[in-house]
Amino acid sequence: MMSLHGRAMRTTMVAALAAVVFSGCMTGPRWMRYKKCDPNSSYEPGSDAWWAEKAQLPVGTRQKVHHGKVYPPYPRPTGEKQQWSHKFHAAHYWPLPYVCEDRDLVANIWNEQIANGWTEATTLFDYHFDNETNELNQPGQLQLRFIMEHAPDTRRIAFVQSTHDSAADDVRLSSVRTATQRYAGAGTPPTVLVRYTSPVGRPASELEKLRENEIDSTPQPRISPAVSIGGGASGL
Repeated sequence: MMSLHGRAMRTTMVAALAAVVFSGCMTGPRWMRYKKCDPNSSYEPGSDAWWAEKAQLPVGTRQKVHHGKVYPPYPRPTGEKQQWSHKFHAAHYWPLPYVCEDRDLVANIWNEQIANGWTEATTLFDYHFDNETNELNQPGQLQLRFIMEHAPDTRRIAFVQSTHDSAADDVRLSSVRTATQRYAGAGTPPTVLVRYTSPVGRPASELEKLRENEIDSTPQPRISPAVSIGGGASGL
């Protein structure tokens, strides 16, 4: 039987061999660390700066070229592989931190859609102004009051659709600013800006006309006369 001392020596040798095989000469005991083991780094292997540098390496298998073919054939990182401890960290906490970037991307798209929706809802279009004078009409005044009373503080901006005529735009801006001063009273009126856009939908007057034409063109109902089902039904 192997003595206790022999078993201890064998265990020590196996542990040292495992440290070399699985960690590499760059991350083994101090007497195994040589700068020549990591020619791509300017830091002492095993130092804090060296570990911080290795922590920036991307995860996943590396793309290689073998006999003129790329393995794998889809885009993958190239260059130095991760350290074993970093591979464990990436596998243990996956999909963090990469899922945070995905969530931020979705949140940014969502916030941009919200901002575009509020911009559309706080815009005074052509049908909010008189065609001849470019002054606010009654629907425009109601829309402006909605902006001032119901829009959040961060969205309380009145956009005015441009006519592509600077003189007409100035008249519209003046009309809207005068109305905001009247509605705001002692408060702070919202900012009024020109917006180069066009309405996405249709004016309410046009929709009302279409609905009226639809109702007028509805055919009259045709009810068939009662059908006799025989003499027995007459006594019912």
